[in-house]
Amino acid sequence: MTLISVIIPCYNSERFVKRAIDSVLAQTFKDYEIVVVDDGSTDSTAEKVKKYGSLVRYLHQENRGLPAARNSGIKIAQGKYIALLDDDDWWVPEKLEKQLKILATSPRAAMVYCDATVVYESGDPEESFLAQFRYGTKLPRGRVRSQLIEHNFILPSTVLIVRDCLDKVGGFDESFRAVEDLDFWLRLASNWEIEVVPEPLIFRREGSHNMTANAERISTYALRALEKANSTLALDRSEKKLLNHKSAQYRWNLGYGYFKKQQFRDAREQFAEAMKCDWRNWRSLPYWILSFMPTAMINSMSDTKRRLFSTQVHSSR
Repeated sequence: MTLISVIIPCYNSERFVKRAIDSVLAQTFKDYEIVVVDDGSTDSTAEKVKKYGSLVRYLHQENRGLPAARNSGIKIAQGKYIALLDDDDWWVPEKLEKQLKILATSPRAAMVYCDATVVYESGDPEESFLAQFRYGTKLPRGRVRSQLIEHNFILPSTVLIVRDCLDKVGGFDESFRAVEDLDFWLRLASNWEIEVVPEPLIFRREGSHNMTANAERISTYALRALEKANSTLALDRSEKKLLNHKSAQYRWNLGYGYFKKQQFRDAREQFAEAMKCDWRNWRSLPYWILSFMPTAMINSMSDTKRRLFSTQVHSSR
């Protein structure tokens, strides 16, 4: 029996999929299989993957989205452990070896994650993904559900999951079009501990074409993941309070996005919901009030604000 199944979902990834596959083939740990799920690509992705022959199991399906592609790969996987790898990310050679050692000595853990080195297409300096959460040397481990409610700090390409645990909580929710990983992490963390290798073992590409660029979609589905957790998981009082606080933040993000697009009715609804979730979300109140004003008046106030800001910037130079 294969010990680890590596699932690589892809869609029109002719630019990146070879690098992802090569990073798996370069692993120091060798007892694995590679399953590439092509989610209806229309470019040369299939041709590039099929060049690997028997080294890769290739599955093509009609376009159904990232969660469905991951689930399809998991369904045919033969490994005791499941590793996820997004098509535009890649691993360092010791990734699987180091994570497997952690799980082998952590019987109460269902999954292990690690840090990632973020590589920007723009050419900006590389940086640690986990650094933005300011955990320092105390990265979340053990019972981490409350930390996940506060921040989705686990990237899919960083994880190695115990297959039996995955099967018990079910796969990824295919109705999600983003942030399906948070929904899955929360379900997993409700039943088992989560471990960590405190170093970057993957490279994470950040660019205009990956899902991290779609802020509105991220906020919409992160909010949905939290609402699902609130209704299906046995959260304690502190977790519910934290969940309401985070929901208010996502409502604010959505409201402000609608406000900038002058979709004032939608913005008003989100600002009102943000204040219902958490009364401390005071910044929603002035925008909620403004959303009732005529569009011309709002535009005039925005123009005045920009002119004042421009004047302040020039006078400070």
